[in-house]
Amino acid sequence: MAFHTRTAAVAGGLVTIAAVIAVAAAATFAPDPTSRAAAAPTPAAVPDQDSSPAITPETHKPVTPGPAPTPSPRRPHAVTTIPDGLALPHEGGRQWRRDDGLRALWWLGPCGDREGQRYQTDRLRTDMRTVDSILPGSEYAAVEQLGVYPDRRAARAAMTAFRSALRQCGSRHTLSDGAETWWDTARLRLADDGLLTVHRVVAGPVVGEDSYAFAFAAVRRGNAVYLTGTIGQGDYRGQVRENAAAMAQRMCAFDRTPCRERPARQAPADTEQRFICPQGGIEAVAELQRAVDEGHQPWRANPADVAAACTFGVPNSIVERVGQHTYRVTQRATGEEVLVEVTQPLRRKDGGIWVVTNVTPN
Repeated sequence: MAFHTRTAAVAGGLVTIAAVIAVAAAATFAPDPTSRAAAAPTPAAVPDQDSSPAITPETHKPVTPGPAPTPSPRRPHAVTTIPDGLALPHEGGRQWRRDDGLRALWWLGPCGDREGQRYQTDRLRTDMRTVDSILPGSEYAAVEQLGVYPDRRAARAAMTAFRSALRQCGSRHTLSDGAETWWDTARLRLADDGLLTVHRVVAGPVVGEDSYAFAFAAVRRGNAVYLTGTIGQGDYRGQVRENAAAMAQRMCAFDRTPCRERPARQAPADTEQRFICPQGGIEAVAELQRAVDEGHQPWRANPADVAAACTFGVPNSIVERVGQHTYRVTQRATGEEVLVEVTQPLRRKDGGIWVVTNVTPN
């Protein structure tokens, strides 16, 4: 206890001595109020950079980073060439030949001729394929074409060019030989855009006595345009429509939506027109035509005889023409009647044969 008392006394004495020394120093160094130096303001002290308060987590909270922004999906680049394995519906079929010429004419030529027509948009094409079937010695021909463009805009322009040509040259008019011709065009609801058009030619001494037609269908998907056409006498609208529908499904590579799977090599589609008599397609008709040209079965060049032979037989039938290509055939023994529709699919003159496309009970 005595030790603590003495320590406190000594400390108190030291504090007193320090206070006296401080007062004396202040008196000794205090400036004279009357001196000029004393009147000058004392510059403010510049704080030392090290003496500034430190920034602590309490005074500056770090920013917590948010979730990283999701990058926008990139639009796939347009496919500007025909992919390997992508085949046109009849590519590789019998009597179908292939041409990959980039400058090939589109066969749809309302302002051109049967050889086709060139359009301003053709120069934009980046790839082209044509497959066609032309039967020698006949007026029958079929074609499929696929044109690829650098982008969707150019492909839309190609479809617009088709429609502009059909409007400009598709109205009904009379040719130099007296035949009447016109184009009937309608919208085809396939893929991104489509059209169906039929070129009708009515010729002969009496208008309506004879006719043939060109049927075309065009469809666009993405940056590619597909055209299919059939030339000959008869109604080929269904055939070209089926071709276009089949190809529209195969053209997924040119769409913004990727194909679900890589397109495999497809077999030629069986979309050609089928006949009742003879049974089969255009190849069966071509074989019969060659036989007639060699002198066999000459009755096949007479539409009335064909209508009778393909129903009740020539000796047992009464035949009456009731339409441009329609005959009423009556069986002599029973009086049964049918309506028979016939056509010349290969050629209209020089012994072109007639075939039956439809038989309806009357």
